[in-house]
Amino acid sequence: MKHTGGPRFHCSQCTEGFSGQRQLKSHVSKVHAGEKRHRCPECSRDYASEGSLRAHRKLHSGEKPFACPQCGASFSLLGNLKTHQRGHAGHKPHVCGVCGGRYVHPAHLRRHQRVHTGEKPFACPRCDARFSRSNNLKSHMLTHTGEKPHGCGECGKRFGHPGNLRMHQRTHTGEKPYLCPHCGKRFALSNYFNNHLRIHLGERPYKCPDCGRAFAQMTNLKHHVKRHTGEKPYRCSQCGRSFARSDSFHTHMRVHTGEKPYECNICRISFRHRGTLLGHKRKHVSEAHDGEGQPASLEPDQQI
Repeated sequence: MKHTGGPRFHCSQCTEGFSGQRQLKSHVSKVHAGEKRHRCPECSRDYASEGSLRAHRKLHSGEKPFACPQCGASFSLLGNLKTHQRGHAGHKPHVCGVCGGRYVHPAHLRRHQRVHTGEKPFACPRCDARFSRSNNLKSHMLTHTGEKPHGCGECGKRFGHPGNLRMHQRTHTGEKPYLCPHCGKRFALSNYFNNHLRIHLGERPYKCPDCGRAFAQMTNLKHHVKRHTGEKPYRCSQCGRSFARSDSFHTHMRVHTGEKPYECNICRISFRHRGTLLGHKRKHVSEAHDGEGQPASLEPDQQI
């Protein structure tokens, strides 16, 4: 029986009615193309479709329902998981002409090439800072506004970016989703995982412009360059001693504060340096082997 009533299909964006789906689709593509009527209640960003908004809101919620069955890494979008899995399959067709690094996606290659070119196309409109990645610029902008909308449900600590909150939450859960396929070591953060992989692959993409020495990590290159310049930007306000590296500076400050953050889980003696703790724990292991008892147990994150 032929339908003789009113319009059967209505546009969700303007409620105009149509007799068929083809007419409705034609209307949406012609009239509403490019419109962004779906606004995120968290950050007020607008999207053209409800599906795009739902995908975006996962950034705020931290939801990552798509898990890699091989390494456990999780993703908010199915497309990102599929791209990630191509790396496991060895499908990396995009090659860097400078260092030979291979990448799954052309966008990943373009991002990597900025390491060699020094390009930083993302400029802060409020200061002179520039960034090679757009997400780094977004995180930087929050330093101007002071906004930290993402709070940890465990300890209340707040973060400007949902990604930083997710990384922080792993300190509570102990989650380490990134598994090295070469040695089985696990990592909580993807950048630590990627830096570790270069040990197995022998990749050293960061080259010193002064002497040509190459490094697996950008931070190591930055520390190395300071040897050429003599720069020591970290100055102790207590004794005036200066340091080239921030970690060396913070370790030194424990001399003045008395802080000893590394505690032995066997005898509860605390130490200023992690290396000193590890040396101390070896004595417990040696004593346990020399005696009649079993070797003293070490906590998983402190095993030697």
